[in-house]
Amino acid sequence: MIHLASYTEDTLELAQPTGRFNHVCFNLRGLAACRERLQAHGVRFEEQNREILPVVQLFMKDPAGVGVELSFNKAAEGLA
Repeated sequence: MIHLASYTEDTLELAQPTGRFNHVCFNLRGLAACRERLQAHGVRFEEQNREILPVVQLFMKDPAGVGVELSFNKAAEGLA
């Protein structure tokens, strides 16, 4: 799955360092292994685990400043 996000107003879009392209999202499996690999390579990320969402999300930036979201289904990860 590729999730492309955009803003509703040009002024806000164009004020972003990456322009209209905000972030890309990938649906993955293997949350624990992914966390470990990111940490081993010194990749900084934020984890979000909201009760109302069926996924755990990891957020980071690529070298060009584009947001990257890694999304893991809680049920598939044994977390639901």
